[in-house]
Amino acid sequence: MGRRLGRELWLMALISGLWLATGCESGAETAPDPVDAAVTPTDVTPQDVGSDTDPDQADITGCQTDDECVGADLELGTCAKPVCDLDAGECVVGYADDGDECEDGDACTAGDTCTAGKCVAGETTDCDDENECTTDTCDTLSGCMHTPNVEPCEDGNPCTDGDTCADSECVSGGATNCDDQNPCTDDICEPDEGCVHLVNQAPCDDGSACTTSDTCA
Repeated sequence: MGRRLGRELWLMALISGLWLATGCESGAETAPDPVDAAVTPTDVTPQDVGSDTDPDQADITGCQTDDECVGADLELGTCAKPVCDLDAGECVVGYADDGDECEDGDACTAGDTCTAGKCVAGETTDCDDENECTTDTCDTLSGCMHTPNVEPCEDGNPCTDGDTCADSECVSGGATNCDDQNPCTDDICEPDEGCVHLVNQAPCDDGSACTTSDTCA
């Protein structure tokens, strides 16, 4: 009896092994073939989602060059100009170029130029009006001033002497004294030459008591 029972158990084990190896054709289910599935943004991390826009090339607004800021509504002082702040994309006040002309507010300087945003004074203004009858000075607010004086002057006529200034003009003095204290010359004054001493033949005295009827020659 025991031998028979053992043979039956062995047969049952063999049949079970064969069934597991071949599968049950009638009731077995096979997995479906894989199909392409659409990938949605929730299936991947944000950095993997494709985009036509480069984050580093985001839409840029505002100015990009200094030229775009010309005429911008800014309060500009001396040695300032509108420039573009690229980080902010807006026009701001910046330094004018070194060497640009400016006005330092001093009427007694000329040729002022910008340096590092500051107006640097140029040379002292030349106030000389080349008129000897004015005293030339400079006022920082008014500029050159030409004050009439009463200094001696030269009217350009050699036949006048003692000329003086009046009302910013040179006024002629008296006639030039051309007398050379020589009886044998006629003393005259020529406007183009001044004093002229012409030899004459007038009577004269040679200083000798032993001569008479002395004459010039």
